[in-house]
Amino acid sequence: DELCNFCACKDTYEHFFIECRKIKRVWEIIDNTCFLKLKRKIEFKHDIIFGYKDEDKTVERKINLMLMVGKHVISKYKCGLYSYNVECMLEHEMRLRNL
Repeated sequence: DELCNFCACKDTYEHFFIECRKIKRVWEIIDNTCFLKLKRKIEFKHDIIFGYKDEDKTVERKINLMLMVGKHVISKYKCGLYSYNVECMLEHEMRLRNL
């Protein structure tokens, strides 16, 4: 099936990870965390799913870890592996990794 189970839009790679309204909050939380902890504002364009570049390699690694956690949570949530609230899942996964 080519349609998103959550909003019935065409389920492309970009939609699955970035555009779907059911997961927008994941990226808002990550963006807020990056700003509060690392003083970086992230633009969540389609290419962000491939990683973030920064002159400060420590900051780059932390942000890319947050992005990977976000994608991991979205995959688990959208594939039905967990019935938890996606925000709670993200907060739990980030806490496990001290992010």
